[in-house]
Amino acid sequence: MRFLKGIFALFEGMKMVAIHLFRPAVTVKYPEKRDKFSSRLRGCLAINVDKNGKIDCVGCRSCIRVCPCIDAIKIEAERIDGSVIINKFEIDSGKCILCGNCVFVCPKGVLKMTPEYEMADSDKTVFIRGIDEMSRFEEEEG
Repeated sequence: MRFLKGIFALFEGMKMVAIHLFRPAVTVKYPEKRDKFSSRLRGCLAINVDKNGKIDCVGCRSCIRVCPCIDAIKIEAERIDGSVIINKFEIDSGKCILCGNCVFVCPKGVLKMTPEYEMADSDKTVFIRGIDEMSRFEEEEG
């Protein structure tokens, strides 16, 4: 009986091989060809910057509060004459899990998710991106 089950399992496996033998390949030769992804892809974070290089951040820090990653977003702001000046706005992409919570909670729409998904690097300091790096990224996309 055990012998027959083994033969049956062997024929089932050969059947699956025969079925998939004549189907087209599903894999993509990655560096040369890239898949088309949906516009809803949640890739790397970016900051919406105007033409003058200013961001509309009000310094509420709600993005920091909802972020499940500790110290992924760092903001240093100060109030001068009733207006908020952002001195430092950094995002550590190495810590970010691309959940998008910060994008959804931002009252001014300063943060956005980009379609950029190739973020691998061996140097951890590359992942820490400030306003300058984000504004350069914005120019490349737009």
